[in-house]
Amino acid sequence: MANTSIAPGIGEVGSVLEGLANSVKAAKDIIDGISNLIPDLSRSVVVEIDNITNRILTSKGNQFVEGGFGSTLPQGQILPFKSDVFSFESSFATGVNGMVTYSLEGVGEFSVAADSPIIGTNSVNVFSNPSVDDVVNIFGVHSNANHNHARFAVIEKAVIAKSLPQRLIFRFNGTGFEQVNGQLAQIAVGATKAVWGLTAAGLIFRFNGTGFEEVNGQLAQIAVGADGAVWGLTTAGLIFRFNGTGFEQVNGQLARIAVGADGAVWGLN
Repeated sequence: MANTSIAPGIGEVGSVLEGLANSVKAAKDIIDGISNLIPDLSRSVVVEIDNITNRILTSKGNQFVEGGFGSTLPQGQILPFKSDVFSFESSFATGVNGMVTYSLEGVGEFSVAADSPIIGTNSVNVFSNPSVDDVVNIFGVHSNANHNHARFAVIEKAVIAKSLPQRLIFRFNGTGFEQVNGQLAQIAVGATKAVWGLTAAGLIFRFNGTGFEEVNGQLAQIAVGADGAVWGLTTAGLIFRFNGTGFEQVNGQLARIAVGADGAVWGLN
């Protein structure tokens, strides 16, 4: 019987999305029940898929570098606002590294992968395409133990947009705050005229002196330096910076990003 450590909450996405993810997540007794079927001497991953969308997820296939499915197999379909829990398992001599592919109804396919290696740290990964990224955000977290819990929350952006609050915008004029047209969910300020913001759906806007105008792209976080440098992260943690005309990708993956006064950029993975 394995003692699976429980993955943390989807805390990187903020309190509102955390609430959405937690509204569908599998109960601990379900995870413990599956864990009890796994031999303690093996390496394992209890995989949880939370479908926070109005669409059906259909299992399309799987691939393993090491190990395979345990005694609990994935369902053929995950209905809207339901979850599925299954397991990856290997012998004691090897780690486990597997991937499951799903079709998002009417949109396209994506894959989620998790591993528990003999040497190294546990990890989760999401592989999708632009058509899927336009419709959903997919968040993954994992625990750190030989018996790993990997949790993936598939959240439809239409659901996010209805749940995340957008706020009226105000600026200080020297004596008090005056309203500026528009609504944003995030705002970041750098140099005098470098004011950027994101809507609840991740659309990007910048202040042009009289109002906010949209800039092509979509981000989950945005940061602005005192020198006007603009950096951002997508929901998958991909890194982008503004080059004066548009956002270009920079190698790497982060969960948090910050820009200093001299343009120094720091982040957390």
